[in-house]
Amino acid sequence: MIAVVLAELRDSVRGCVRLAIESQLDIAVLGDARNESELMAAIARVHPDVVILGADFGSGAAAMTERIMCEAPLPLLVLAGAETDEAARAALHLGAVQVLLCPRGDEASPAEVARLAREVRAAASTKVVRRGARGAEPGEGGKRSVLVGIGASTGGPPALASVLGALPADFPAPVLVVQHMVQEFTHRFADWLGQEIALRVKLAEEGEIPAPGCVYVADVLHLAIDPAGVLRTPDTPPVGGLRPSADVLFHSMAACRSHGLRVGVLLTGMGSDGAAGLGALREAGGHTIAQDEATCVVFGMPRAAIERGAADEVLALGLVGERVAALVARHLAARATPG
Repeated sequence: MIAVVLAELRDSVRGCVRLAIESQLDIAVLGDARNESELMAAIARVHPDVVILGADFGSGAAAMTERIMCEAPLPLLVLAGAETDEAARAALHLGAVQVLLCPRGDEASPAEVARLAREVRAAASTKVVRRGARGAEPGEGGKRSVLVGIGASTGGPPALASVLGALPADFPAPVLVVQHMVQEFTHRFADWLGQEIALRVKLAEEGEIPAPGCVYVADVLHLAIDPAGVLRTPDTPPVGGLRPSADVLFHSMAACRSHGLRVGVLLTGMGSDGAAGLGALREAGGHTIAQDEATCVVFGMPRAAIERGAADEVLALGLVGERVAALVARHLAARATPG
C-alpha cells in the first residue's frame, strides 16, 4: 500500500484529491495536514511514501519543499492551479518530483484520476536525497545544471533500455528522448521503458521543467527545451518527414548555453535525423556521442553524424550509458570542488 500525506488548504481540492486517491486499491491517504506543523508531524508519524503538497500551502511550495528535503526527504508532488505557477516550478528545482494541475471540478475526471494515480505510483518509486539547508545562489543552478538528450529510430527501444538502464535511479539530470515510432504506440513504449529501467519515465508535456532522474519521451509533437530550461512540444511541421525529430531536440539543446553540461546521444536508426542537430550541439560546447556501426540495427543516423564530424565519441552500445553517467559525475564533481 502506498501511503500518502495530503497538504492542501482548499477544501474543494483536498476533498477531490482524497476521493480520487482512495478510489485506488493500492493507495491511501494516511495524513491530512492543514498547516506546516501538522504536515511535519504527519510525516514523522506516518512515514509516507509520497506527500501531495498544495502550491500555496504554508510558506509556499518552494519553501516547504526545501524544508522537507532538508529535514525529512521524501517524494513530493505539487498541486498547482496552472503549469506556470512560479512557486510550483521553483519547487521542482528544490527536489519536488512533479507538478500536477488541480482537478478542475468538484470531482476529478477519469483522466485526472488516472494521471494522479500514475504520478503517485511513479513518485513512490523515486529515490530522493537530502538537500543542504542552503538554497542555490543566484545563477548557480545554470552553472551546475546538466541535460541529456537522446535520439533513436529503428532498433531504438532496446538500445534506449540499454543506455538508460546503465544510469542509476538517482541520476542527477533529466533525459529527453526522441524515438521515431508510430504515434499510437508512444504511450505503451513509455510504460514499457519505465518497467525496464530504474529511472522514472513519462511522456513530455508542454511547459514542464524537467526534473533530475526522469526520462521525458516525445509524444506526437516535437520535443525541445527553451533557454529557460522549460520543455516545449512545438506543433510545427515535420522535419525531414519526421515528427518528433531528433534534430529539433538537439538544436534546442544547443541554444541552452546556460546549462553547465549538455550531452547529446544519437543511437541506431535509418536516415540522417539528428546529425545536423548533434553537430550544432557540439559546436555550442555540448558533448556528443554516436553509437558505433557494429552494435547498430541500422547505422544510418549515427553514420550521418559521424561523417559530418558531429560526434565527439563513437561508442559501442554497451558503453554509452556508462560514459554518460561518468561525464555527468565528473562535471558535477568539478563544479563542487572549491576554486
